[in-house]
Amino acid sequence: LCLKRKLVDDCLSKDCKSRRVKSENGPSFDSLAKRCNCCCTRPNLANDCVNFLKSGTPSRVMYYKKGSWLNFPEQIMKSLIDEFKGNKSSVVSVMDDEPILVDFLSMTLVNLKTRKQRSVAWFDDTGK
Repeated sequence: LCLKRKLVDDCLSKDCKSRRVKSENGPSFDSLAKRCNCCCTRPNLANDCVNFLKSGTPSRVMYYKKGSWLNFPEQIMKSLIDEFKGNKSSVVSVMDDEPILVDFLSMTLVNLKTRKQRSVAWFDDTGK
């Protein structure tokens, strides 16, 4: 499974935000707040590009939604795999009557109508 970054959807939750409190000795993090483990820190484009180039052809492509990894519909998955084989780093398609962009470099799915982003992952032909 090619998971190179934290999940984009997790950034939307209130639990993701780290609360800061002012103490007498200066700023500190609230001990009750969860540490921010979201996508706020993004890898750089060079690393994304190297990961894309090193990855084998996907055998299965998934997207993250409501706490679960879901397979793309078969027709879209076939298109994604074919475009990946053709060294395309992104693919525009339609899913659930909404235009989407799947970007293999940033490993995101973007709904072009709502601008909502989701994480994308895949198993390549080596099973990784």
